[in-house]
Amino acid sequence: MFIEFADDLLNCVIEEKLSDKEIIVLERLASSYQQGFHVISGSVPLLNNLAKNSKLSVSQQESYKKASNKRMNYLWMKSLPYYIIVSNSVNGIKYCSKNGLTRIYVSLEKMYELCINQRVKFVTESYKDYDFYTSLAKYMNINYFNRSVKVELSRLPGGGRDTAEVFCGGTSEKTICLVIADSDKKSEKSKFGETYLKIEDIIKNLKLSEEAIFEAKHLEVREKENLIPPSIYKITSNSINKSEELEDLEMICLSGEFKKLYYYLDIKDGVKKKEFLELIKESKICLDKLNKEVKFKKFLCSDLNNKLDEELILCGIGELVDNVEKEILGNKLEDKLEELNSKALKHNINQSSFDKLKRKIDKKNKAYQLLEGIFLEEWIDITNLVTSFGCAPLSKL
Repeated sequence: MFIEFADDLLNCVIEEKLSDKEIIVLERLASSYQQGFHVISGSVPLLNNLAKNSKLSVSQQESYKKASNKRMNYLWMKSLPYYIIVSNSVNGIKYCSKNGLTRIYVSLEKMYELCINQRVKFVTESYKDYDFYTSLAKYMNINYFNRSVKVELSRLPGGGRDTAEVFCGGTSEKTICLVIADSDKKSEKSKFGETYLKIEDIIKNLKLSEEAIFEAKHLEVREKENLIPPSIYKITSNSINKSEELEDLEMICLSGEFKKLYYYLDIKDGVKKKEFLELIKESKICLDKLNKEVKFKKFLCSDLNNKLDEELILCGIGELVDNVEKEILGNKLEDKLEELNSKALKHNINQSSFDKLKRKIDKKNKAYQLLEGIFLEEWIDITNLVTSFGCAPLSKL
């Protein structure tokens, strides 16, 4: 995380009027910077004075010297939605939010109580969710924002109801925590699922206590599967096996009036008749009009009256998320190209194989152009949130 020293600390540093606890905080922050956990910054005079503070070890002084020399490389991080400002103008922890930016002011004394010499804890509902969100952030930082940034977080997987308990445990241990959870909403106006409702209760208590540094986000859509538009699913391998489902889902996304249905359909496990009819009713959508205006290939093509309430009327496409993560957000295609280049040193490889793979990589790098509306907004929001809490020095000192 980006941690900046406020200039109100300058006189204390120059005159070396720092308590033992405050010195320990400065030691820990220097160590966290050395180990690549956090980025530390501040004004040149402040950092230079820390670099020659007699109460710090030589290696710690060197950390502050390097922070001073490299501060320009990290100044852009001040545009991120979250970062910490160490300042003795506050007592404890104070959140200041304005124009979508949150600055977390923490006194040196309070920093002593926090576990700052380790990575930020990232709580998700599963290992796969952690991989998806961190891969998404990496992809967007490179291709959309054109940022050179390293993101380092410590994975704390939850699992359904346990997610809230894991998050609570992390904050009670005074670690800096980030949690992202599905909304599990079945329509725009329905309640959040049990997992996020529990997280919400914890947040209320944490904000009252002002004892922890944290942020919690719920998706604006039902689950992470709904964050990916059909147009991106379609450019991954094996999507051909779900071509009819993807065509119908894309028709929904392309229809202005009915587009929001996609955000709340259970596209992961499959759409059941009863749940779909409830979504239609709560969204105040006329079923006959939907069926008439959207030319489905498979979805709603049979008489719903002949279907059981729990019967699937559209199969799920959840298994395609792994392909999106590996082929679009990850480096699977680049790894294949590297492997092909290695083979070409010993064997004759048809040029068309290279060309086909390079076209796929080019399409992957431009996949963000297929995002619009809530998809783009959420990808940007998640990227900035994960980057805010996970940004780290590009290399260890």
